[in-house]
Amino acid sequence: MLWGGLRPIPSRVILDALTLYTLTYCILMRSDDAHDHGSYQHKAILALSCLTTAATSGLTSRWTLSLPMIPIVLMQFSRYWLSTLGLDVGEFAIKILSLLLIGISTLLSILFPAV
Repeated sequence: MLWGGLRPIPSRVILDALTLYTLTYCILMRSDDAHDHGSYQHKAILALSCLTTAATSGLTSRWTLSLPMIPIVLMQFSRYWLSTLGLDVGEFAIKILSLLLIGISTLLSILFPAV
C-alpha cells in the first residue's frame, strides 16, 4: 500500500493534486505570455491556488504544500517583475528551483497525507 495503512482524505488528495498542478502550470508558463494577454489571469490562478489551500485547511495543517508554496509564489512574482524590466537573466534558474520545490512538495504530500 502506498501510504502504509493510512487512509488519506480523498478530497484533500484531490485538492493537493490540483494545487500542485496549478502551481506547475504557473511555473511553466512563459513570462512574456503572462505579460501579453494572460497577466491578470495567471496571477489570479496563482493566488487562487494559494488561497484555496489556506482557506480549506490552513497553512499549518497542510504544511507539505504551504511550506514550498511560499518561496514558489515569491520566485514567480520576482520572475514576472524581472521580465517587465527586460531582465531575463534568472528566469530559467527560477523555473528549475520552482519545479524542484514542486517535486519536494509532491514527495512530502505522498509521505505525509492528510488523514
